Parts: sequence; C-alpha cells; structure tokens
Amino acid sequence: MGRVALITTYNPGAAGPRHIAASLKAAGHTVKFIHFKELRAVGVPTLDFEHHERLRRDALKYVAFQHPGEVLYVPYPTPITDTERSLLVQELAEFGPDLIGISLYSVTLDVAERITAVIRERMPGIPIAWGGIHCMLDPEGSIRHADIVCTGEGEIPIVAMMEALPTLRRGERVEIPGLWTRCGDEIVRTSTDEPLHSNLDDFPFPIYGEDEVLIDDDDVDRHKMMDRTGWLHNHIYLFTERGCPYRCSFCIHSVLNDGPQGFQRIRRRSVENVLEEIEVRVRENQMRHFIFHDEIFAIQKPWIMEFARRFRERFAEDCITFTGYVHPNTTDEEMVAALFEAGMTITGMGIQSGSERTTREVFDRGHTPRKTIEMSRILAKFPFDLVQLDVISDNPYEDEDARRETLEFLLQLQPPFRIETFGLREYEGSKLKMEKTKRMEEVPWRERLFWNMLYHLVGIPHVRRETIRALSRDPHLRENPEVLEQMVVDITAGYEALLQSEITDRQRRRLALAKAQQDMIDPSRQEGNGSGVDRGDGYEEVWTGYRFKRVPVEQAKP
Repeated sequence: MGRVALITTYNPGAAGPRHIAASLKAAGHTVKFIHFKELRAVGVPTLDFEHHERLRRDALKYVAFQHPGEVLYVPYPTPITDTERSLLVQELAEFGPDLIGISLYSVTLDVAERITAVIRERMPGIPIAWGGIHCMLDPEGSIRHADIVCTGEGEIPIVAMMEALPTLRRGERVEIPGLWTRCGDEIVRTSTDEPLHSNLDDFPFPIYGEDEVLIDDDDVDRHKMMDRTGWLHNHIYLFTERGCPYRCSFCIHSVLNDGPQGFQRIRRRSVENVLEEIEVRVRENQMRHFIFHDEIFAIQKPWIMEFARRFRERFAEDCITFTGYVHPNTTDEEMVAALFEAGMTITGMGIQSGSERTTREVFDRGHTPRKTIEMSRILAKFPFDLVQLDVISDNPYEDEDARRETLEFLLQLQPPFRIETFGLREYEGSKLKMEKTKRMEEVPWRERLFWNMLYHLVGIPHVRRETIRALSRDPHLRENPEVLEQMVVDITAGYEALLQSEITDRQRRRLALAKAQQDMIDPSRQEGNGSGVDRGDGYEEVWTGYRFKRVPVEQAKP
C-alpha cells in the first residue's frame, strides 16, 4: 500500500481533500495532511487605505467583504517565508510519500505554483497531483505545473492512480477517467464522458484529525489540527448533496452544468447516511452546531421533510442545531417550518443583485422578485438567530441605476436579516470571465462604501424605509460616505447587542429544557403535554423539541 501527502493551501478545512483521504484510507493507503498556511479572516478598517492598497498588490487573491467599519479579507494573505517552505519539504521528507497532492483554488494558484516548484527542486521524482475547483476550470493551465490533474470528483480516480503509480513512474502511459497525466513527454487528456458516481452513500465520511500538521508563522503546529474538540469543532462543514440546478455566470456550475457528466443533476446522500455522520461528529468532535455547505440546502421537498422529522427525533433533545440556505424557487413555508422546528437556527439566501438587468444579462440568474420577497416574509415568521442575505455589491458590471434598483428591491424584503456585501471575483474559466465583455470602470471606493452602508441598514427592523431612502438622496453623505458608515456602525452595534441578548435567552431556555427532559425533571415540557404554566390568557407554552410555542390551553393538555 502507498503513502500519500495531501497539501492544502490557506484552507485547512478543505472538504474535497478530506473526502479523497477517506477513500484512500479505505483502500488501505496511509494519508498525511500538511496544511500550508491557515485560513484567516482579517478585518481592516475601512479608511486604512495603505493597508488595502498593499493587499491589492499581493499575489494571493481573496474575497473582500465590506462590513460597517471594516473590510474583511478571506483568506488574508499572510506572506510565505523561506522558513515555511523549508518546513514543508522537511515534513514531506520525513513522511516519505509515494504521491503528493496539492489542493488549490483560483485564489491560491500562485501559492500552488511556488510550492510545486520547491518540491520538484528538493524532492525530484515524486509525482505531484493537483486538484480542486481551479483544476476543473483550467486543466490545461494546471497540467503545465503538475504531473497529474484531477478534472472532476477525485475519490475514485485517485485510488485508481495509486494502483497505476509504478507504471506512471516508469514514464509509461496511464489513462484514468477524471485525471490528466504527464506520461514521459506525453500528456494524456481523458474525456469527461464518464458518468458521475450516483450513490454518494458509497463514499466514506471525510477524515478529520487523524494525521495533520499546520505550517504557518514559521512553525509546525502538531496539535491544533489534531484536537478533535478544538479547531475542528468549528470547521467541519457537511454536504448532503453535490451539484446545483442553476448556472450563475460567476459560479463554477456555469461551466460544469454544460458538461457531459451532468453535474447539474442533484445527487443527494440518503437521510440516514447524513444523520450517521452527524452522530459521528457529535460523538467524536462534540459538535453542537452544523453548517450544511450545499449550494442550496432546502431543495427536494420530500428529502427535506424526512430529514427535518428524523433530525428532530434524534437531536432536538440535545439541542443540536444547524445552518442551511433556502431558495425562493425550491423552498416553501412548510419546509421552512419543518426545518426551524428541527433546529435550523441560521439560514439565508443568495440575492446577489436586485437589478433585473444584472440578474438576467450579467449573472444569468432567474429574476424572481415576487418569490424572493415572499420568501423573506416567510423567514421573518420564525425567530431565527440569523437570516443572512448575500449581495455582490462591488460589481464593475453595474451602474448607478442598478445599485439604486438593488436598494429599492432590498427595501421590499421583510426584516430582520443581515446583509453580507462582498466584491465580485471573476475566476478564470467561469462563464462570466469568458463571455461578459461590457465591463464598466472600477467602482470608486466612496461610491462603493456609500451603497454598501445603505444595504447594511436595510435589514435592521428599527430603521424606517423612508429614512433609508432619504439618506440615499443626501448629497453630503454621497461625498462623505465615511460619515454614513459611522452612523451605520453605531446603529448596527446597538441592534446587534439587542439581538445577541435575545439569542442568548433562546439558547439558555433551549438548554434548560433539554436538561429537564433528559433528567425527567419536568416531563410536562415534552411536546403535546403543555408547559404546566397557564399564562392567564388561555395559552400555554409547549416545548416542541427546539423552541417554545404558545398554543391554546385545550390543545396543550394530554
């Protein structure tokens, strides 16, 4: 059996390599993770122009999120040092891999190129494989640097490659579906005609905390990534499905969904398989909250309704909660209610733009304003801890009219919610990068800040809609958006403090009731038995397994 070193770049939580590691382990191979640089989200004060300009010149790219008072950079490009390069080679040499895999995104392409060159120089002869979203978008560019490029899902191809490694190292031809390989002087380019593996339950659960080190700050940390209840406790992302029914031009699915493999077909794990992984994470990592990182979680109603019911039966008593995104075209009120009762405390939607032209002509998204407004009203019926709406605000394809149209659209949505504004990142190989040509001038920072702050005000229920419209027409604020930003900082701070108090109270009550149920202190709190507390208005509180619900007294009695 072989030995495989998997290197992540600025993303220790990378889900793809962890699925591949699990398949390699199941096939009998030994896997070691070397996380090269940590994923850091660093906020830089909005008016620290020197710092922002320095980051703009950095080779490592990032996504910038404009928050009131600061710009959050993810991943923050901490510099790579000679010491860290040497430590990487030292870790590889001590492990003695037969194959080295590097996971990269487009934002870390430069990093992957540099560490590949270092490894080739100091450890010649060991095949280097590249994988990740960037490789799927640009296999031709990737194979110029790597010996092997994974052009799709990697679990099955990489296991096959391990069997073929002796042949590859002899320079002989190796042809494995899903991989491009450098065989001597020949590059073998396989097609993507092979159907995707349909039964996701066949794949083992991704590996966390078995043999991992983190290289950063000129040091090798051998503990952080191995602490199953520490760092990993907050960085395990679950996927219940693969694929997306949509083809947004800025997203990788704009390319994958046009390919012969049929990525657009949603493949979903069985409910039982997902619940089994949750049980593993609760037991081994002591996790209490899960983030479902599906493109759209609340899709396929029969699956969602079964999941909500069974999740609640297994985990509500222990107050296990989760995050999942909804979509106005795939989610209805019955699904939202079931998920909320099951324990979904955080949800959201991808709005991206309220401009019809931007949505249809630039982003290739279906423009469904009526359904989106209705979904916001549905979400407002339930006391979620957070409803997040994503908006691409730093968009050079939009003009003043489009930004005002977005503001007016957001003003029609039902608070409370939090707006997350971030810059448009055009990735090589995406449909947006390849086909859209009517690009406008870069949005000046003052104009960008002005509109971002207005968007952030929209989700606060205590701010009147007409007040926001008046602020949007104020010429002084247009010229001095930093004044508007300070107003938003102060308003947001007060609102967030109030909101956090409410969230803390809900969490306290949930935990208290869960303990009461577990200890059988107050069995009347269980659903259908009432709370034993008559409010004097004909209603009692009933514990539903996740929240209190006021119901008429006659319905609360057993």
